[in-house]
Amino acid sequence: CMRKLILAALTLAGVGLAKSKKANAGKGLAIAGIVLGALAVIFAILINAVRVFLTGFLVYFVDPKLGEGFMHMTEGWLLFIVAFGMLGMLAWIANAVERRIRPEPAQVDHA
Repeated sequence: CMRKLILAALTLAGVGLAKSKKANAGKGLAIAGIVLGALAVIFAILINAVRVFLTGFLVYFVDPKLGEGFMHMTEGWLLFIVAFGMLGMLAWIANAVERRIRPEPAQVDHA
């Protein structure tokens, strides 16, 4: 079912982004990683709610065939891509905020 795929994929993506962010920063804020992981779950739930609403709307008002097969799967994948993009944007914003809070230390020339 698409909702399980979206939830699992976005949660793993959020955790992966949080871990890679921390690994790249070396001393990243742990709270940003936790928030990113939690928001991945929230995005997955919200995107699934939008998908269910959109499917119901299309089935009821347009054509019942839109709730089956290719259209149903395509709709789920497109919404997954939107949620993944939102998660990536949030990771970018968190990284920018973290850089403002903790600027890089000045390089010292030991020559």
